[in-house]
Amino acid sequence: MTAPTRRNLQFALGGLRVLDALLQCQPDMFRPDFYGMMLMMNRAAPPAWLWNWITDVEPMVISHPTAVNATAVTVQICIGLGLMWRPTVRPALALSVPWALVVWLFGEMGGGIFVGGGSALTGAPGPALLYAVSALLLWPRRPDVAAAAADGGLIPRSATPFVWVALWAGTAALESGYLDRSPTYASQAMDTAALTGPGWLHAAGEAVGGLVGGHGALFAACAGTVQAAIGLGVLFQRTRRGSLVAGALLALFYAVVGQALGGILSNGITGIMGSGATDPGTGPIVVLLALALWPRRAVDVGSSGPAGAGPTDHAHGAPREMEESMAGPA
Repeated sequence: MTAPTRRNLQFALGGLRVLDALLQCQPDMFRPDFYGMMLMMNRAAPPAWLWNWITDVEPMVISHPTAVNATAVTVQICIGLGLMWRPTVRPALALSVPWALVVWLFGEMGGGIFVGGGSALTGAPGPALLYAVSALLLWPRRPDVAAAAADGGLIPRSATPFVWVALWAGTAALESGYLDRSPTYASQAMDTAALTGPGWLHAAGEAVGGLVGGHGALFAACAGTVQAAIGLGVLFQRTRRGSLVAGALLALFYAVVGQALGGILSNGITGIMGSGATDPGTGPIVVLLALALWPRRAVDVGSSGPAGAGPTDHAHGAPREMEESMAGPA
């Protein structure tokens, strides 16, 4: 498999941002009750510090819903189109990170990681946080070849695999929560998601939810084990590609049976702009993240070997594939 270039992935991230902006244009999202519901849902669930921030922001937001929503649409359109036009990629990525963190905290309440019941199945750690991480990974590489060979965006090359470890090992840890281990939590989450999808999504969610049934603790244990293996697998050269593929597929599976693609198809394909959804869930951004971390071959600067020879670490003579994660052409 040949991974997309960094420029391809920047464009894809821009496409996701434009989709989110279009979803934000739904008429209901310009009404005060939309933001009141979004900010105040699960009133007792967030930790105190996050709840205090939300209660400070909520009066201003519901008092000016049109201005707030218009600002959200404008920011996301600017980010999306900025990523699609090469000269504005850097400012678009720079704006994407703080905006994503604001949405993650206030719009997604931390993606579910601060409350009971948060899991990869239901969308943790939230697409907004993964948008921010992807922006750091996809920062345009430096133009000089020597620097580019050690360039992993704004995240050090040696640390890029740990983004995947943090994602999957972190969500594996969430499976140990008391609510996630309850007998019917997973099946109920799937059944609830199935109600917001068309026929095929409804059938998929109901089928898997029925299979899990009252075996929530077993599902949590199996899911946690698989997710931990996916996260740790990226640290080893032989299992890295398999880990990335497995993570992307599992994220898509969860996106279908646990998130109903964020609810964007709740009114069918023609009713997307009346679905009330704000994004397609975590599946697409996890796939993009896997492609961003896919091993690539880089120019072996200073090598006197034959053209096309594999890159090596000159100090030890070992393959540098683990270091090639973000070395594709910009």
